Amino acid sequence: MNESIIHADIFFFIASIALVILALLLAIAVIYLVAIFRNVKLIISRITKEVDEAMEDVKVIRQGVTGGVASILVSILKSVTPKSKKKGK
Repeated sequence: MNESIIHADIFFFIASIALVILALLLAIAVIYLVAIFRNVKLIISRITKEVDEAMEDVKVIRQGVTGGVASILVSILKSVTPKSKKKGK
């Protein structure tokens, strides 16, 4: 009977040590995960900023192309349509 109590004490001692080690490993993993998530958040904010700037650049390019196409169409229409002759007095 006395021997089974000693075995139980040894088991609980080893289980307690294992639990402490497991808790420490879990805490270290959580710390690394928090650091990774912070880096991901920083990267996402930088990507968002760059995408916003790229969208602004595309808007400027689109306006330039639209304005250029419009001016080309106007010049083509001016060259194709006959000029009205003004009658002199």
